Amino acid sequence: MEWQAGKIVGEPYTGNVSISSGEILEKDGNFVGGSFSIDMDSITHHEDKQAVVNHLKNEDFFNIAQYPSSTFVISNIEGTTGTVQVTGNLTIKNKTNEISFPATISQDEEKIAATAEFSIDRLQWDITYNSGSIFQQLGDKAIKDEIIFRLDLEFTK
Repeated sequence: MEWQAGKIVGEPYTGNVSISSGEILEKDGNFVGGSFSIDMDSITHHEDKQAVVNHLKNEDFFNIAQYPSSTFVISNIEGTTGTVQVTGNLTIKNKTNEISFPATISQDEEKIAATAEFSIDRLQWDITYNSGSIFQQLGDKAIKDEIIFRLDLEFTK
């Protein structure tokens, strides 16, 4: 899973975080649910800036020592293949919020492939460090509240 975030001014930071396990549930040819566990300790930065990774792992952001994993539990999938609407509960730092986003799902006899891009407002998960929405005086040091995620998943049937 790829992530993108950054300051209000300047180029965004990008990296990856691994999904440690996951499943998508199918019943009578329809996708009905699923769940994923995200290994927060696996977070990387595409330019290998260890200082950025260390900061993301500390208490200012994801507090990996206390919350080493996050989860997403699908509560509803509208549609069967092609573009579907996925709704579920995303838990980060032991705080859960419902999110919904479009995804593209395709399948053949051996696998199911899913891709999606969605964003979250980090403030909903109490990730407030240098938020321009909270701390007005930060100027160009302010960090966007939005985190963008891109998924490219493949499931074996």
